[in-house]
Amino acid sequence: MGLANEKMTEYEETCARLALLQAEYARQIDVVMAAVKDELDALDAELKPILDSATAKKSEAEVALKAAVLATGNTVKGATLMAVWAKGRETWDTSKLAGFAVAHPELLELRKVGEPTVTIRAIK
Repeated sequence: MGLANEKMTEYEETCARLALLQAEYARQIDVVMAAVKDELDALDAELKPILDSATAKKSEAEVALKAAVLATGNTVKGATLMAVWAKGRETWDTSKLAGFAVAHPELLELRKVGEPTVTIRAIK
């Protein structure tokens, strides 16, 4: 078994131990929450509609602010927040550019290639 396989086994075991601890933690939280469930339900019934309304108003105000800033093309500063205008990002069609570079290899001198990365994914 290679080093990467050993590290994979160690990682999987660590993840399994963590999952057990998280499940126990969640179980204990459920026990504590059951004791105050009625009070939380009453609080939720009272305040949730008010919070939902305020959240909707905030979203509407944000959409209007962004539209106004985009229309002016300038950053706007408030007392506690600022809406920062930024020009659109420039992107390139790398597949077409790579094809063009075959005929013009000097373009490849301008290319930078980053370091390889590793992502960990669940197997389904």
